[in-house]
Amino acid sequence: MKFQQRGWPAIEKTVQVDKNGTARASAEFKGGGLKITSEPSGATVTRDGKSLGSTPLTLDNQPPGIYKFTLNLDGFRSTPLIATIKPGETESASAQMGRRPTPTPKPLPTPRPQTSNFMGFKYGIPSGRLGFVYSPHARNSGVVDARGLAPGTEVRCPYTEKIFVLP
Repeated sequence: MKFQQRGWPAIEKTVQVDKNGTARASAEFKGGGLKITSEPSGATVTRDGKSLGSTPLTLDNQPPGIYKFTLNLDGFRSTPLIATIKPGETESASAQMGRRPTPTPKPLPTPRPQTSNFMGFKYGIPSGRLGFVYSPHARNSGVVDARGLAPGTEVRCPYTEKIFVLP
């Protein structure tokens, strides 16, 4: 005889029945527990895409089996955790979470000196913001939006109407 309950491993039992007789059979779906901890604590625990709570976390009456959990915490790498749940027992599983590396900032390009190109026009001055430059003719008036324009393009300064070249 095979007993089944959704989410639990099947239980098989052999039952002997005498001719014209009856027999009774039963099965207990006995769950287990799992205590999940992490260093640092406070990590969100997910299984099969479903959030179960935050560490430290205790799961009770769970179907026996091998489970894969994922622990997530801001500033730390996503950490997988595999644990076995046994019937009638409470197991412990712990994860040491590694810090997510901080990206190294890229140095800003060194501004070109205010020199002229072969046509005699001055170069714009990089502002440190991608796509924006300062006009060499009105340095303190604000930035000029040069997004989408190629280096070497001649641009008219919106503050002085003088032409300069994008660096």
